[in-house]
Amino acid sequence: MAHRRHQWATLSPERKQQKIDYNRARRRVTGSGRTGCQRWRWKLKQEVLSAYGNQCTCCGESRFEFLTLDHVNNDGADHRRAIAKKLGRVASGHVLYYWAKTHGYPSMLQVLCWNCNCAKHYFGSCPHKSLPAHQAQVSVVPLS
Repeated sequence: MAHRRHQWATLSPERKQQKIDYNRARRRVTGSGRTGCQRWRWKLKQEVLSAYGNQCTCCGESRFEFLTLDHVNNDGADHRRAIAKKLGRVASGHVLYYWAKTHGYPSMLQVLCWNCNCAKHYFGSCPHKSLPAHQAQVSVVPLS
């Protein structure tokens, strides 16, 4: 516990206020406890994704469970490191969603489904980009 008190004492006044505001916003929506945090994170993700259009910009997928935020210019690692350095914690998941909300939903982020996001990461671009428009929406191919 002494370690946490020391960490708090060394924070700048604006960083302390950021932490206080973050926790107040979370508790105001959900209360406290684990399920409250999960509920708050779920609502935060819904709010951010709806601000960006609620569908994958590549393939048009709109199931909430499949959608995620993506950095348009493939600079996500650098951006998360910069946020983490400023906040003093890992900047992925709900921290990135909260950052997007508090910074007015910048255009450097977009919504992609998990498949398109992974394809962009591993192959440099999504296969939907190379398909003709009428084939891009096909999601199920019969096996025989």
